[in-house]
Amino acid sequence: MWTVDLAHVLASFGLQITFCTVTAGANPGFAREPYYCSQLAADALRVVRLFDAAAAAGIRVQTRQLSWQELRDYVSGEGWPSSIGCVRGCA
Repeated sequence: MWTVDLAHVLASFGLQITFCTVTAGANPGFAREPYYCSQLAADALRVVRLFDAAAAAGIRVQTRQLSWQELRDYVSGEGWPSSIGCVRGCA
């Protein structure tokens, strides 16, 4: 399951979703990681289609990275009433 899958599931329940991502699609760099290497080719097209369908599903996609301040504000409720953060690593 990819994060864009979760965004579509949440949107199907009528939640307003703003999805911030650094890659709007399947990051080809994941092909080197054991978890993704066997399934990336099969998932890549499906993931791209989900991103393409996001606006029609009411999902607002922003291709950008959140700052630590924004993430803190969202999680504390200062930015949105509630939020879910999926983070794939920190630099």
